[in-house]
Amino acid sequence: MKKAEDNTISLDDFFRKFFEAVFVWAVKPNAEEELKKADVIIVPAFGLRENDLGLSNKELAKITQELHEKFNLPVVLQWEVVSLVKIEPIKVLKIVNKSLGNQFNDFFSKIITRLFTKGLVKRPEDYLDTYGFFEQAAQVCLPKKSKVIIVCHKAHSWKCKAVAEKVGFKPLFPSEMTTAYDPESLQYYTRNSFLWWMREIPGRIYYILRGWI
Repeated sequence: MKKAEDNTISLDDFFRKFFEAVFVWAVKPNAEEELKKADVIIVPAFGLRENDLGLSNKELAKITQELHEKFNLPVVLQWEVVSLVKIEPIKVLKIVNKSLGNQFNDFFSKIITRLFTKGLVKRPEDYLDTYGFFEQAAQVCLPKKSKVIIVCHKAHSWKCKAVAEKVGFKPLFPSEMTTAYDPESLQYYTRNSFLWWMREIPGRIYYILRGWI
């Protein structure tokens, strides 16, 4: 797995990513012929309810199930989606259920994470963000399983693609991408599109500054 911290970024690359972070809402899906060449399916969650896994995660699980049955690929899942899919245990490469905690070790990151995770976890360092998820997926997949189908919320796809590339994956996206938000989600920013983009755009810029995309 490539370490994001080891990579420098040119000024041109920074402004290109900054422009995309502000103006690109989602990625274009790949053709089925490209999806057939994938090595694994990777599924980051989107939201969570108090006593339910949420509307968005149910949609992600449905798409994952269909793709798994279609291409017979192994999967890496965030824990919120696991109970919603029927996949043989041998095909589940990893269930990511907690942060490694190593990406939030500086003062500024702790402040940002505390703001983003208020009420969601007891300690900010326990928060599993997009980078932390893909970092762990890379540990079990790379270097052999580099071509990955990412099943994610459509509004989450740009960040997922950028982070996946940063850690060493070659990401692919299916035409089926959920656009469902969950008004009852514990993660306030996944309740509707307005709240999502109010958080997502500065979140993307933060990722650029950290070198995570």
